[in-house]
Amino acid sequence: MKKTILLTILIIFSFNNLTAQQTITDTEKLVSLGKMYGFLKYYHPEVGQGKYDWDNQLIEYIPKVLNATDKKSLSTIYINWIDQLGKIEKCRKCDSDENYFDKNFNLSWTKNSSIFDNSLISRLDYIEQNRIQGENFYVDIAPVGNIKVTNEPIYNDFDYPSEEYRLLGLFKYWNISEYFYPYKYLTDQKWDSVLEEMIPKFRLASNEKEYKNLIQQLITKLDDSHVAILIDDKPQKYLPAQITNIENKPVITGFYNDSIAATQNLKLGDIILKINEIDISSLIEKNLKLVPGSNSNIKTRHVYYKILGGEEENVKLTIEREGQ
Repeated sequence: MKKTILLTILIIFSFNNLTAQQTITDTEKLVSLGKMYGFLKYYHPEVGQGKYDWDNQLIEYIPKVLNATDKKSLSTIYINWIDQLGKIEKCRKCDSDENYFDKNFNLSWTKNSSIFDNSLISRLDYIEQNRIQGENFYVDIAPVGNIKVTNEPIYNDFDYPSEEYRLLGLFKYWNISEYFYPYKYLTDQKWDSVLEEMIPKFRLASNEKEYKNLIQQLITKLDDSHVAILIDDKPQKYLPAQITNIENKPVITGFYNDSIAATQNLKLGDIILKINEIDISSLIEKNLKLVPGSNSNIKTRHVYYKILGGEEENVKLTIEREGQ
């Protein structure tokens, strides 16, 4: 009797343990969907020719993927999706002995057996081996080795879109950077983990301000001073002074308008300590994650111009001059 009870307990424990191993979180499901969206967009010959409303396809599959209960059901959803996209002919030009720069190239996720079953892994491998050749509907070659994103729909009045469209925007930006940003391998944070981090935040963004704040956080993840985004097209006002980061302090080192600077009693060498009675160090810390830059000095300089600009007519500065 004791052996029977013990055996039953072991069977139940083993079953529960197996079930736990097969469970996939919503974030893991959406990470796989975001990557699948980009992979099929840039690799599948039929999708790459622009034969589908690809954004709408993603919106349609978000609830389906979230309703998947395990890797078997998730894989089935993706297999059915791929099968509906059309037959992929064998590629005769895809094999090459050339050596390519591969520090940015990573499709290891397509072989993740903890998320996908073998049947799906095999299909994804076939698509990679027989990927689209020549022109792609969604990307073109631009001068000086750049790329041009093409044929992307324009969405109006989307200052605070619904959850599925917030995810769509995140997936678009992440995949463009994933496949075409040349310095991705140099970012402080692994680009792969950015998607996993930002998905829950984009889903939970409760208002327009929070959503736009997340967009600013997202673009800074590339650690590139050339990255920029225009969140608000309202005219901005700035101090008439040039600010330089010297020993981690914002120092006035020049003027855009000497007469305005003179009337406001600003002088070269002034160190800004407070803005509207708020200590500048706390403002810098709060805004560092919202500005892009390839190093800490540039990021700090960009923060200075961000916090010293705005729509207000006036700003009160507390400055240090000659030690006082």
